[in-house]
Amino acid sequence: MKENVVFYFSGTGNSYQVAKDLSGKLADCEVANIADISDSDYNDVDRVGIVFPTYFWGIPNIVKKFLGDLKVSKGTYIYAIATCGGTPGASLDQIDDILKRQDRHLSAGFYVIMPDNYILIYDADLPEKQEEKFKKEKEKLEYIAKVVKVKEQIRFEHSKLFIDHLIGKQLNQLIVKKYPTKDKEFVVSDTCIGCGRCQKACSVKNIKLVEGKPEWQHHCEFCMGCLQSCPKSAINWKNKTQKRKRYYNPNVIHELLLSKENSRSSME
Repeated sequence: MKENVVFYFSGTGNSYQVAKDLSGKLADCEVANIADISDSDYNDVDRVGIVFPTYFWGIPNIVKKFLGDLKVSKGTYIYAIATCGGTPGASLDQIDDILKRQDRHLSAGFYVIMPDNYILIYDADLPEKQEEKFKKEKEKLEYIAKVVKVKEQIRFEHSKLFIDHLIGKQLNQLIVKKYPTKDKEFVVSDTCIGCGRCQKACSVKNIKLVEGKPEWQHHCEFCMGCLQSCPKSAINWKNKTQKRKRYYNPNVIHELLLSKENSRSSME
């Protein structure tokens, strides 16, 4: 039996960093990208972790589907980590709801504050602020690793905002179901150099290059990886992001882009 598997979904690297950093603190630990999983049977794993970004008070579509398909034994220790800029919304509650429908439960749940990256609303954090959050991430993971190692059953962490509990799950379901086709609203400027980095950055292989320009295929997770990774800021969403600072986790950008490129190559 394998001791640990940490699954992650990551658009701009924050959740990948958390999964990678945590795996280094656990024995016999595999790190797996949810977007690359074809066989969801993990009955031979003792501890399963799910690391993901918070999307509008909840979880991304791809994580919902993965959890719905996930097969683990009844005694598997399952924990989740929501990465977010401020609050995890109702994301951990959502995960527990999905697991309960499978006669499983969330053994522990945490949230880790990472640099802000939701460019549709705000600029990226300044480098000093990013470093401060990265330092706190490492401190939080020390605690999480201790909990996971002994398979401690704890009440999962909750948002301190009452509105998150009141309408968080409903808002998430209403908003994220529209994401697959919201890629129609990405625009590409003449500064595009056809480098293909946006295609490499897309975990779900939703981008094709046509005559050197990206075209989206309408099964988008709306993670903004394509937009944030563009070296020329040539990709934008409508007229909302042209003047905003971009963010792609500086600690893992090259490693994550390479892993996504390798995954794409193996699928072709």
